[in-house]
Amino acid sequence: MSDPVRIIAYRKENSNFAHLHNQGIIRTREAPGIANTSSGENKVDQTLIWIILIVILIAMLFWPQWQARRRREKQMAAMRVGSQVMTVGGIIGKLTYINTQENRARIEIAPGVEIQVVVNAIGQVLEPAPNNTTISSDEDEEVKAALAE
Repeated sequence: MSDPVRIIAYRKENSNFAHLHNQGIIRTREAPGIANTSSGENKVDQTLIWIILIVILIAMLFWPQWQARRRREKQMAAMRVGSQVMTVGGIIGKLTYINTQENRARIEIAPGVEIQVVVNAIGQVLEPAPNNTTISSDEDEEVKAALAE
């Protein structure tokens, strides 16, 4: 059965050609220039390619979120009393009080007009506060008393 014409004829007659080839009953010649690689090496290569693709996909999906979170944390750390801020609703004002434990802040939007917002509602810091701006504890207690009434 070494004649190529007979092998082709046998392939057409018997659909079990691959089974016979794997058992060594029928032998075919390798094309010149093609390396004979074992299936173990191919499996390792394929697994490695899939792992690399999955890592790239995860990085592409989550990297922007990680960057946004870092920017937000940096912005929240720079927020101090006296900073010019803008809320997510577009209200611009001066930050007069901030308490991260209670998650509350007050923004002066006009002279004598303050609004109380949740800290997460502050979208961005437009101008950072001067370093020497502080509110005394007496003023803070007066404001709390006025809000309690």
